[in-house]
Amino acid sequence: MDISKEKISGGDIIVCHMENAAAKLMELSAELDDCIDKLVDTKREILETIEQVENINYRLLLEMRYVNGESWDSVADTIGCDVRNVFRIHGKALKEIEKIKKCQ
Repeated sequence: MDISKEKISGGDIIVCHMENAAAKLMELSAELDDCIDKLVDTKREILETIEQVENINYRLLLEMRYVNGESWDSVADTIGCDVRNVFRIHGKALKEIEKIKKCQ
């Protein structure tokens, strides 16, 4: 008995759903690739801007927070000061970023 030639009731419907699901998956995959590309470009731009900051402590803080996604507590521990001082340093670092962005 050759089952490859047998017609299964509703089989066309299942194939249609599978084709639609595959098409949707490919579409979503392309959208995800676009989002990843934009994220990589944004991260590159952030790093390039941070690298222009002259003060190494400001650069370290900005990279830890905005590139590595570390918490304020983690940044404070690494730098060796309390969170309040990290916020103060962060404010100064952002002013340096503003100056850099104005010159571009």
